[in-house]
Amino acid sequence: METTRDFVNEIDSGKYDHLKDKPIVTYCTGGIRCEVLSSVMKTRGFKEVYQIDGGIVTYGKEFGDDGLWEGALIPLIIGCRSSLVGRQNQ
Repeated sequence: METTRDFVNEIDSGKYDHLKDKPIVTYCTGGIRCEVLSSVMKTRGFKEVYQIDGGIVTYGKEFGDDGLWEGALIPLIIGCRSSLVGRQNQ
């Protein structure tokens, strides 16, 4: 997926309908796209959608290694996408 519109099309395709009753956390670099997409998901029937306020970069600056996420932030300049590789600590 390259754009927000691509993501909306994926959601509208029904491909992820099996996740509508599961908790979902969205994240992006600065928090704007995930805020928009979280709202889209909720209007499409996803029950429990959360986002990382301010994006993953703000999360990293605020919590550093003391946060609940293990992994690495790997910004991908192509298409202004970012990826967080890791798992959430319990």
